[in-house]
Amino acid sequence: MAKAVGVLDYAIDGAQTLREERGCLVVANHPTLIDYVLIASVMPETDCLVKGDLLRNPFVSGVIRAADYLINSQADRLLPQSERRLRNGDTLLIFPEGTRTRVGEPMTLQRGAANIAVRCRADLRVVTIHCSEHLLDKQSKWYHVPAHKPQFRVMVGERINTAEFCEAQEAFEPALAARQLNRHLLYQLSQQTPPLAGIHNDASALS
Repeated sequence: MAKAVGVLDYAIDGAQTLREERGCLVVANHPTLIDYVLIASVMPETDCLVKGDLLRNPFVSGVIRAADYLINSQADRLLPQSERRLRNGDTLLIFPEGTRTRVGEPMTLQRGAANIAVRCRADLRVVTIHCSEHLLDKQSKWYHVPAHKPQFRVMVGERINTAEFCEAQEAFEPALAARQLNRHLLYQLSQQTPPLAGIHNDASALS
């Protein structure tokens, strides 16, 4: 609806790949408040790892509980629940920065996604999100309207084989494998996304 009334425009390159994804973690950078909405629009059955603080938010706590999302502060339940869902073929969406990206600052990742991937022996699918304007980011107020129409491009990248990081050592050390995987994930997510030229002309990419 936002697109129809001209508030924003978006393209999802690789939407079909996300629709068909099974049994892996989907990890993405987090420039704006609506990143989840963009990804979930083509993955309506995906699980999501959310901050425990959101359970105290009266606007979204009910939705989180109704959707049975995983809570990052419930450490005793997080790993076994993640493993069970991944083995059942579910997908788990995680924003490993833990909060929205701060424009102009180096990207840093928490190690939760890498730890889950290593300990559950699950692959990761990398997704990169780019927004052409400052909109609903960490440094902007929700009522700030950009001068130009924001254009989002969601790029579905490679599927990372976690086994390669687990088997790269003579003796399997989960903590070491998770650190190495996290560094690789940071490299992948930090790559500059392609320019937005052609976003209106690429009908196959629009969703």
